[in-house]
Amino acid sequence: PGRKRGSVLGAEAIDLAGTRLHLPDGAALLEYLLGERAGFLFIVTRQDALVVPVPSMEDLAEQILLFRGLLERRGPDPDSDERAIRTLGVKLHKTLIGPARVLAGQGINHLIISPDQMLNFLPFEALVVPVGAEGEAPHYLAEDYEITLAPSMTVLAKLRSAQLSDATERTLAAFADPIPTPAPPAISSEAATPGTGEALLPVGLPPLPYSL
Repeated sequence: PGRKRGSVLGAEAIDLAGTRLHLPDGAALLEYLLGERAGFLFIVTRQDALVVPVPSMEDLAEQILLFRGLLERRGPDPDSDERAIRTLGVKLHKTLIGPARVLAGQGINHLIISPDQMLNFLPFEALVVPVGAEGEAPHYLAEDYEITLAPSMTVLAKLRSAQLSDATERTLAAFADPIPTPAPPAISSEAATPGTGEALLPVGLPPLPYSL
């Protein structure tokens, strides 16, 4: 795992031992490799490593596009759309996440998913976990796991190493609604503290679009 797209950052591809070393606590790597006639899923945790077959790119493409379409464009019948999303979401979950059921009992709460081909267009977080053995209701995969998407484990390890070694301060640009609710009395720009940037904010600006 980690050899595909590993050259994006000029990183040396890591092997299985390196993959396990870079896995965060409680994390599992799910790395997909799709071909025209077959597909494979590499599952790696700190305890296990295995490869399982998954459908080919051709077999998955139509389902992925349909699932995205259902999520993005709701029709006049919301109940029917919801049933269709649940049905297809469960099917995709069974196909793509189901093989990782071997992770049960390992305390996994974080999935690092490395998609391939059409899987880059699939919102894994919205896959639907079916009714379980304990009778819990169907729910989204994101309700069970923290989900991280990465081109490969090699790239993710490179980025994590860069973050840990970069201790320099960074500049933050923050945006917020300039008119709180309720709005306080107007403050003249002359009263603003020099050097804080407050003097650059004119009084009476309209609300920031989409702010709450």
